[in-house]
Amino acid sequence: KLPEDEWKAISLRASLPEWIVQMWKSQYGEEVCKKICESINQIHPQCVRVNVMKTSREKLMETGKYRCGDLSKDALYLEKGNAAESAEYKKGDISIQSEASQMVALWMNPQPNERILDVCSAPGSKATHMAEHMHNQGVIVCGDIHPHRVELIKQGAKRLSLSILDARVMDATKLEEVADATFDGVLCDVPCTGYGVMGRKSDIKTHLNPSTMDTLVPLQYAILCCASKKVRLNGRLIYSTCTLNKKENEKQVMRFLKEHPSFVLQKEQTIFPFEHGTDGFYIALLLRKEE
Repeated sequence: KLPEDEWKAISLRASLPEWIVQMWKSQYGEEVCKKICESINQIHPQCVRVNVMKTSREKLMETGKYRCGDLSKDALYLEKGNAAESAEYKKGDISIQSEASQMVALWMNPQPNERILDVCSAPGSKATHMAEHMHNQGVIVCGDIHPHRVELIKQGAKRLSLSILDARVMDATKLEEVADATFDGVLCDVPCTGYGVMGRKSDIKTHLNPSTMDTLVPLQYAILCCASKKVRLNGRLIYSTCTLNKKENEKQVMRFLKEHPSFVLQKEQTIFPFEHGTDGFYIALLLRKEE
């Protein structure tokens, strides 16, 4: 029997601790909070990204195995089977990536021959997505602090026949490896609490602890500040997370803008899991104006 208290019942039904439900309720309002809780445990079909260098959504739709996504212009949902075992995956025609996550590269809108920096890149799905839109022309310096995860980026680039990814071990709070360089676009897809992807990664639920934010929030801000120094004049800076938490999202960007007046917010969006049947995500696009 569910408890009489409505919010206690909601958190039990969603198998979530009460503190996170209360946090969403205070940050996003009662209606949105209820919808998040209802949608968090739904199983969605596997989402893939079309490699625009090799094929098109229309062509893949003809196989009868896919249906179109409605958020990302590169997204398809596999109706049955496992994408990683498909001929399309082995040929490099598709990659496995959630629709919300695909929006990051689309917001960056990288052009052929640009220089892009992706500071928390592994396993590299956003970097390879950007490279495909650049038609493998230009350079993407992408890094991770763990060598074994940098290998994952290299493997992904190889499968997709992409040569413009320069994958390196780097500390995103220092970026000594690119000390003197500036870039047309810089992506900070920072480590976060992951509250937006609990539907796919149920293990996140078993480790939910409000104190995780205490270490992550300062780390995210340090990465954002360090990476912002690498953006050229009139260049683009993207800050993104796969979490639903204003402390890690809007509040970080607000603080950054207050302390870095040379940047302006072009647009920001929270993608809720109930809206498009995808992960919860936050993306902000900032532009660097005059000093």
